[in-house]
Amino acid sequence: MLPLAAVFAQYSSTLDLSDRTEIRARSTIQLAAPAGQQSGITVAPAVDAFTQPEARLVVANRTWQYIVSSFVGLTVPDILRAVGREPLDTDEGLVTFGGATASVRYRAGRLLVDLSETGSLGRQNSAFLFQTPTAPGQTTVVQTAPQPTTILTGSTDTVGNIGLRLSPRAEVSLRGEYIVSGGINSAAKQVLPEQYGPRASGIFDYTVSKRDRLLTTVSAQSTRFTNGECLSAAGLASGTLLACAPEDQVASVGESLRHLLTRRADLTLGAGVAVARTKSIPHDPFSVHEYPTAEAAVSVRFGDRAETATAKVDLLLVPYIDARTGIVSDRFQGTVSLVDILTSRVTVQAAADLAQTITPLFPSDPSPATIVSAELEADFRVNRQIDLSLGERAFWQNQEGYGTFISAFGFFGVTVRDPTLHF
Repeated sequence: MLPLAAVFAQYSSTLDLSDRTEIRARSTIQLAAPAGQQSGITVAPAVDAFTQPEARLVVANRTWQYIVSSFVGLTVPDILRAVGREPLDTDEGLVTFGGATASVRYRAGRLLVDLSETGSLGRQNSAFLFQTPTAPGQTTVVQTAPQPTTILTGSTDTVGNIGLRLSPRAEVSLRGEYIVSGGINSAAKQVLPEQYGPRASGIFDYTVSKRDRLLTTVSAQSTRFTNGECLSAAGLASGTLLACAPEDQVASVGESLRHLLTRRADLTLGAGVAVARTKSIPHDPFSVHEYPTAEAAVSVRFGDRAETATAKVDLLLVPYIDARTGIVSDRFQGTVSLVDILTSRVTVQAAADLAQTITPLFPSDPSPATIVSAELEADFRVNRQIDLSLGERAFWQNQEGYGTFISAFGFFGVTVRDPTLHF
């Protein structure tokens, strides 16, 4: 027993519990609908309640770290129905969505190995779902959302990472993952097809000088979709008797430079090329297309004495696999974000995203998309356990053949955290 007790004595554990609750005044309008469906539909304005409890357990020593986290989100639409309001036109009423992640990390000297498994399951409705703008410091591709209807979705994501510092100036990281996501039942798959496949990437990071770093990036992925309707050149269901089951294989290579302009500002510039092999019908041959890739980003930290504010602009051009059609096309995305810590208790943040399918110069996408999202939020820290938030969020998208809708809501939120439990 003593050797076993000695092993456990090397580990320390923490448990964090929190809950985010929001009251949202929401309005959603379907400005245009797919062919054969009624357009100009307004989902009745309503006041919704949202809550999301979270738990995170960390067990670690100097070499190993184990993390288990989970969350459950619950949206109660139109909480004022009881006082005479018309009920929200949703299929299922309550909208729930949950997920969990388990990961293990090993660190020894210059080597870092990380393995994780993430799963999610729940019912979603874009009438009261908002795609949060890209977090400061990150650049991601905004996904199109289905029209306002409740669907059952799920996902699993298995990830492995290896990082190795080769020298004081050079390090390399490798990542492999397998993703399954989309609709769970047949009705949901008609709205959001299931997609699955492996992905791999590698980054070589070399420090040229105190101000400059060069990053060489390679990536590859293979994605398959379940059967669905084929799209015509106009982005509408073609009516063909053949079932489309898109398969996409995309590989890319790029080079980027990160330059420290001043102590408070840095610039990133990058370019590359991607090659995609795609087909829509299983027995058809693959077609091959080339796409340029590019990246530009500027980050500035400012403040009187302490660097209490960060402003960032990200511009990205990458090939993108549409989650609803399985079609590959180049997409431009621009992100602007600002986080300003006004006082020790008050923080203001704003962000906006624009995503646009680029169709004129490259292989035509029959369902190009334009997506705009924005958020403005002010947070007030009452104490270490309680934060109050007030803000406005908006989301607009137009996709050929799928219609146009806009959703916006103001919200008041309360975040409650239990004191961290150490054991």
